[in-house]
Amino acid sequence: MTTQTSEPLNRFDCIINRAETNAIKKVFCEPLFGRRDLIPLWVADMDFPAPQAVTDELIKRAQHPIYGYTARPKSYFESLQNWMHTRHQWSIKTEWCLHSPTVLASLSLALDTLAPLNSDVVIQTPVYAPFYTVVTRNNRNIVENPLLRRPDGSYQMDFNHLELCFAKGAKFFILCSPHNPVGRVWTKTELSRLAEIIIRYNVTVLSDEIHCDLVFSGHKHTPLASVSSDLRNNVITCVSPTKTFNLAGMSTSAIIVSNPKLRQQIEAAFLRYSIDHTNLFGVVAFESAFRNGAEWLDELLKYLECNRDFIAQFLSQFPNKVTVKKPEGTYLAWLDFAASGWDEKEISHKLIHEAGLALEPGAKFGSAATRFSRLNFACPRSILEQAVVQFEKILR
Repeated sequence: MTTQTSEPLNRFDCIINRAETNAIKKVFCEPLFGRRDLIPLWVADMDFPAPQAVTDELIKRAQHPIYGYTARPKSYFESLQNWMHTRHQWSIKTEWCLHSPTVLASLSLALDTLAPLNSDVVIQTPVYAPFYTVVTRNNRNIVENPLLRRPDGSYQMDFNHLELCFAKGAKFFILCSPHNPVGRVWTKTELSRLAEIIIRYNVTVLSDEIHCDLVFSGHKHTPLASVSSDLRNNVITCVSPTKTFNLAGMSTSAIIVSNPKLRQQIEAAFLRYSIDHTNLFGVVAFESAFRNGAEWLDELLKYLECNRDFIAQFLSQFPNKVTVKKPEGTYLAWLDFAASGWDEKEISHKLIHEAGLALEPGAKFGSAATRFSRLNFACPRSILEQAVVQFEKILR
């Protein structure tokens, strides 16, 4: 293996054994990929410890022996308010915020509440696989607005086609920002053009911004709802500390809705289904992460960017087999195997049985992505180094 890289930071180098923690990336490896001895680079969580400040607060709370019903203190949403203002220059009010166990629950409840049965919902493909199931399980119709691929391998929105979708009657749109799996961080210019179309057709947008803090140098996340005051009332923003701080098991997230009518409808739905209760450890983790996690996150982003560049440099040696455009955000690389000539089954077989790697199959993100795979590079460098040694077996 000939790739040369600089030495990464040390904070995230420690390899932590997750085998006895019921971690999904371990437990489901054999059922999904047929083998348990694979390097798991598929599901989107990180192999890094959460910020020590979060762990300390969780331990402190766990030492109190009563784990009864727990309210969310005023400081809970204030921590999110301060984070959004400091990190993304977005001024929100705490009364705009609602608690939700997960972003997917937020998307599902919002669609179930606001979109009429059998109505059309636009998604931008290839996209995070659960977007498909969120729409179809709620008996709504998927309308695909495929992203356009540029010559350099990056993606852009097809605004003309998107406008056509709305002109034909679609009134609901799920935005992925930053985009999973293609790694785009939409620019303010792009979002402003999107805003004009949304306002023109009075479309309700569910904006999944769970990766908003995972943005690399040279790029900046802009919350869609912050683009204009006219747009704000059309946007339901879904955020969470779970991707940023590796807290997915805490099942804690938030919805930010400035439109009081939409907010009341969504809040009523959560009450109707009795899922407004709070996980007490989720409360602690949520607030502690947003209050005390900035320094940890800054170090994480440097480490992830180093990992991103490492995998991109390695793959650049094999353009006749695989290509990748460095993601602008997220910790997910979107690998294109079209040049190899391999079909979907061959890609899967080679990755699993020859390279010993578990990557997320591209077909999960859309029918046009069968020759792609998604690779999660949020792991200690030594694991990534071993992964590329094994990867090289099928690329040479």
